[in-house]
Amino acid sequence: MEFPPDSFEVFPAEDFETASARGGGKAAVDLFLQARANGRCIDHFRLVLGGSSILEANVPLTRVFNAPSLSDYKLQFQFWARDVKIRRNMTTSVWSDAYATLASRNITAWKGEEEIDNGQILEELKRLEDPASRVGAFRHAVVAGPDQKLYLELVSMPGTAATLASKPAYVG
Repeated sequence: MEFPPDSFEVFPAEDFETASARGGGKAAVDLFLQARANGRCIDHFRLVLGGSSILEANVPLTRVFNAPSLSDYKLQFQFWARDVKIRRNMTTSVWSDAYATLASRNITAWKGEEEIDNGQILEELKRLEDPASRVGAFRHAVVAGPDQKLYLELVSMPGTAATLASKPAYVG
């Protein structure tokens, strides 16, 4: 869907908190706004994701962890767009700890073209001298592109999810 659309669909206010994405295709982002009867928007919005495909992101490990010695490794994230929960009145999901996600086997690890056990990366991270190199966090963000379309980005930062969530600049 191009933005702005030619017309807007209107749904009952009761559906605001629970409605799923109505757009079709491999991936969809719907923007839900609450509006009064006179058409003025209230200060609440939701971005809801959906789609019919599993999304995948392949990321060098050094983009998530500040560990240059592990530059041969990469991480593969796979997820359904509908499982990404963008927070109300924000364009991002909550921060997730990359170390914990690796330990829970929710990310696939690769060295070169070979899939490896996540435990191998966890052991490598434990061996690093600098404790700050062992922490990393990621979240999803809905962003507007120069073509006026919405995109889903995977954003990472060095630090724990708790640390990043406590910093005002990284909350939203």
